[in-house]
Amino acid sequence: MLKQSLHVTMHAGWADFPHDVAKLMKDPAYREAIVRKSDLEGLAKALSSLRRGLTARVVFQIGNSDNSTHWCLLVGNPQQGVFDEIYGSLLCIDMKLIGPGRAGALLGEDAGPAQHPVSDQQLSSRHLEALQNRLASGNGLIDRLQGICSWDNSNAFDSLLFSDVQQAEDKVVVYGAGAAFADLKEGGAYPYEGTIAEMIVSLNLDHMIVEDTMESLKPIDWALFVPQGIRSYFAVPTFAGGTIRGVLIFCSSNANQFSEEQKDFFVQIANVVFSTQNLFSER
Repeated sequence: MLKQSLHVTMHAGWADFPHDVAKLMKDPAYREAIVRKSDLEGLAKALSSLRRGLTARVVFQIGNSDNSTHWCLLVGNPQQGVFDEIYGSLLCIDMKLIGPGRAGALLGEDAGPAQHPVSDQQLSSRHLEALQNRLASGNGLIDRLQGICSWDNSNAFDSLLFSDVQQAEDKVVVYGAGAAFADLKEGGAYPYEGTIAEMIVSLNLDHMIVEDTMESLKPIDWALFVPQGIRSYFAVPTFAGGTIRGVLIFCSSNANQFSEEQKDFFVQIANVVFSTQNLFSER
């Protein structure tokens, strides 16, 4: 017998999702009662694809008792090598994140060519020294992260996140800087499973690029990056004794902001940051 379960990660702009998620996924009559009629066929096809172990993505509208309408995005993908589970996310989309007419972009219909800012592949010794001085003058971790954001004048990124990886406690603790993370709780903790750090370790990566968080299947992207308006990021890890210790994540509010050609640029910055004395003890 083939069993399938859809793991749903919710994020909404209000405290509680106003509908029963399980019934929405399983009960056709319930879907007919709340989903916009013109969207029912597309949603049914997406759910059918998920049950058959295929990748699916669909945007649809849900009505509420107060006659308001909410846009939702459902994405799902079979777990490679695991035939009885499908991983996915159901997101109630705050329209300020995607803007009018962006449903097609979420479905991959109007992505267009990627646009990457031009960054020097090798930072000059003068720029590296300026960065080191900025970090040395910082007062605590958050101040140093803010210093990195103000130091960069290439527009290569607009916000920064530092993830303190604590595998023994099965969690990561995050600290942000830049406009996108102005309201982020300092030192917020997230489960290690499903994080950037876990994927870097499992795939033996020395960096990671996510071109569009709204197409991601990682729970951390929906829980942390999408709500803050982050659409793409470039992540660089650091290891100690063979164990991942932290991840520095360069973020952008634009999708497709980063490319492999920028690897040297971001790795050089990360190496300077990770070599900063007492970085991991400044909380």
